[in-house]
Amino acid sequence: MTGTIKSYDCTWTTPYKEGKTVVTTQFTDGGKTLNATVTIEGKAGKVTATMQAQELPDMKIQVVADRFE
Repeated sequence: MTGTIKSYDCTWTTPYKEGKTVVTTQFTDGGKTLNATVTIEGKAGKVTATMQAQELPDMKIQVVADRFE
């Protein structure tokens, strides 16, 4: 899988604890292309990463970090 970053917005008030990064990207794998938004968000010290592709509107991948070191 490869990808190209189309846009990037980063607004963290406290790094990796409070804030958000939003990346719009285009992934290519096996000849198939997906336009996706990847969001990394911190609230009250809990960090969550979410990916959603425009081509798969009913599918969302979300990962929650137990801790950040």
